[in-house]
Amino acid sequence: MSTLVIRLAVSFYYNEKTDIAYWEYGPLAENMVAGNGYSLFYKSDLYIPSLIPPDSPLLDEQPYPSAYMMPGYPSFLAAMFILFGNRPDLIIFIVQAILSAFTAILIYKITMNFADKRAAIFAAAIYIFLPEMIYPTVSIGPTSFLHFFLALLLFILSQKPVKELSISNALLIGLIVTALLYLRPAFVVFVGILILYFLLKKYYKQAFVIIIVVTSLLIPWSVRNYMVFNKFIPFTTSTGLNTYRGHNPYYPGFWQDDKTKNEISAYADSSNFEIKMSDVFMDLALKEIKEHPVKEFFTSFEKLAYLWIYYPYDSRTGNPLYLFPWLLLLALFIITIWRSFDFEHKKYIYIVLIACSINSMLFFALLRYQTIMKIAVIPLAAQGIVLIWEKYNRKK
Repeated sequence: MSTLVIRLAVSFYYNEKTDIAYWEYGPLAENMVAGNGYSLFYKSDLYIPSLIPPDSPLLDEQPYPSAYMMPGYPSFLAAMFILFGNRPDLIIFIVQAILSAFTAILIYKITMNFADKRAAIFAAAIYIFLPEMIYPTVSIGPTSFLHFFLALLLFILSQKPVKELSISNALLIGLIVTALLYLRPAFVVFVGILILYFLLKKYYKQAFVIIIVVTSLLIPWSVRNYMVFNKFIPFTTSTGLNTYRGHNPYYPGFWQDDKTKNEISAYADSSNFEIKMSDVFMDLALKEIKEHPVKEFFTSFEKLAYLWIYYPYDSRTGNPLYLFPWLLLLALFIITIWRSFDFEHKKYIYIVLIACSINSMLFFALLRYQTIMKIAVIPLAAQGIVLIWEKYNRKK
């Protein structure tokens, strides 16, 4: 209840005081509602998705067909726009607050699977009161949904041994995994590791069901992309950009320079603009990897440090409300790993952490990726509090 109350209070405050940014998600949803299909407008001078409403005279008359983002969250926004009018901030925040409340319950239950009630209460409290976990409720983006579905998946997986999972539970896992992929395709690394683990443990039936469900539900998106772009695109057309942001001459997370912008501009009149743009970025990224393999090798570990410690290229990460709680959580997390490593009961949490780490090394690490990873960090950090408490009481 406290989760919902806090987030609703913040939602009402933000709705009154703040001009809400809808990023790429809003224009995608608005074009869907307007009958333009899944499409984006692009600024002719920047060649990045426009954040200006479609009726702006600064934009071209017709949007480009898009696969820049997976359609999960834009589809949710489109439904909200149809039901409640264009950009109903408060309604969206309330839905996300409700999801957040359920996430707090799930984190409590996840922690109870390997620790005692004290740790579970601490874990739920951390999620409830941590500013970084409150903020996604009042921001436009899939983070609240990702938190909920990831926590739900960890809860289901931790309930019983995989070999005892029924077909219906395996189907449910497949549905949740698909939801995560439709929100953020980076979860494909997690899905791959999870299925590989099932196969190594000879849980063939469960692995097969999950593979079938995920593949079947992703096929319509891939078919749509092939019909629109005449190219197989299993996830998004931002793959090239994301690869370049992790492998460029500047720093991890860098967008583009003037030379790249000019190269992209040559394809501005193409209906396959997003494909051409992705190809440009991918070619530049692969060139950087080939020409500077040693640098790229060491940069991978630099990016890992950005994920786990501090990302210096975003001013928000230096905010005390963000940095100090994270460093404290990280210290508590390390204590738990050191004092109470338990693969049997925490293996799926570890798989999430490994997948997030691999993603950051392959691509790049931003604040939002660490925020998602913390769903797996919080239960272990909470157990660290109990371990310190118990050690102090024994000394006393």
